[in-house]
Formats: sequence, structure tokens, C-alpha cells
Amino acid sequence: MKWVATIACEGGPLLVADVDGFAHWTGAASIPGTQKTLHYWGQFTRELPPPFAQDGGHRFEACASHEEAQAKLRALVSAVRATFSGANVAERDDGSIEIALPDRRRMWAELSPKSAYDAAWQAHQSEEAFTHPISPTQHGLFWDTEGPGVVEIAISPARDAVLMLRTWPSGDENEAEEERAVRALVEPRSDREERAADILLSSGASVFVWSPTAAAQLADVSDLRALADADPPASLRTTIFDGLGTVLRLVPGRYEATVAAHEGETWSCRWCRLTLKGGM
Repeated sequence: MKWVATIACEGGPLLVADVDGFAHWTGAASIPGTQKTLHYWGQFTRELPPPFAQDGGHRFEACASHEEAQAKLRALVSAVRATFSGANVAERDDGSIEIALPDRRRMWAELSPKSAYDAAWQAHQSEEAFTHPISPTQHGLFWDTEGPGVVEIAISPARDAVLMLRTWPSGDENEAEEERAVRALVEPRSDREERAADILLSSGASVFVWSPTAAAQLADVSDLRALADADPPASLRTTIFDGLGTVLRLVPGRYEATVAAHEGETWSCRWCRLTLKGGM
């Protein structure tokens, strides 16, 4: 395997997609007026009155229409005001609600999904890697990187396999040695890897990008497909973030995604491997 690129992820999964499918991806861009789910979470949701009380975490209440979801949000706010004296309700610019109690506990509520990115992760909250529609005809592969950090990308000489790696080093003077140990561990495929999904990369020109990023947000890019042949691989950016993706030329076909993790004494890592199952 040859290590060819790094990608900065600010939280949220890494997306792998064929360039043709990625061209339709709108990422975290808002899609107002289409949300049909009430989403709320916070520090006192266990104390809410029925039917809103929940055992912590995030709650998603599916509704039949956007209007019904709006009505449920209004009902939730009314229930909080009736139950908690002095509750301060503030509406944010994006339409979401933040509620603060006098004891400084907070909760939040919004209509969901607010974006294609939200729709993807909310449909697969318990999965480390999954596929989800990103265009009318294509799916993308999403891999959870466990918070903000840098993902390293390696590719096989035959361009029929890709390795995505996230590492948590010790932070001391042994980091170079740890890097060698990590790569020695992950480069050969091992029995610890578990199958997660299959992804079709039909053209071979494949985008690896921080998933909230919409195709239209990329700066200084006129032809993503042409970037697949750049050497060294191109680094994608927006007007706000640098180094949030790349484009690689792979053998066109269907790839199996496998995932694994390792916890060492001073460092840990997790990875996702794409391996060609069948060419086009």
C-alpha cells in the first residue's frame, strides 16, 4: 500500500463516492420546508411530561408532514413552558430551539433532517460504516471517524484497494515508531476486519471527502473527474476549510468495505478498507 493523502474531518463521517454521484451531493446545506421529523435532546428530557419524556439521548419523532412536525415542535415548547417555571425559549437563525432553565440545564429541538447529511447519519446512527443514497441513482459509503481528526489514505499498486486510517498516537517522542507500528498492523488485511457494506464506484474516479461538504462548495474545481489522475493526489478545499478531501483513480467496480479497530498500550487506531469484489 502507498500512503498518498490525508483528509481533515471536523466531525462526522468520511464519504466515499463515485464522482458522478457526488456531483448531486448537497452535504449539510439546508433543505427548509421538507423536514418531517421532530428531533430533540438535552439535560432534562427525562422530566418532560408525556408524550415527550425520554431516557436521555436523542429522540426522533417521525411525522406524516412538515406541518405536523411543526405542530409537534410547538406542542413540545408549550409543554416545557407549562412544566418548568422560568424556562427561557430562544429560536436560532436556523429555526432550531434552545431552551434554558433557571438552573442552567438546557435542551434543544429542531425539525429534521435539516440536510442530506443529517438524513444520512440519522438513518444509520449505530453503524460504523454504511451506504446511503447521495443522488437519484447512486449511493455513497460513509465511515465514522469518531470525532474531529485526520484520516490517512493509502492505495494498492493495482488501484483495486484503498485503506482509510484514523490514529490516536501517544503524543510523545515515540510517535514516529508508533506510526510504523500502526501501518504494519493495518496494511495487510486481517481476520479482525468485519464486513460493513458494499459500494459501487462505477467510473473509477472516486471522491474521498468530509461528508458535510457539498459538491457545490468545493473551491477551484472545474472537473473532479480530471483530478483523479493528479499525481500527487489533489487536495480538495472550500472557501472555509482546506484539505478536506481528495480524488483517486480506482479500478471501476463494486468494492467491499471492511472495518476494524485496535487498542494498544499507548496508541489506538481504526480503519476502513475497500477491496474490489468485481470489475465493471
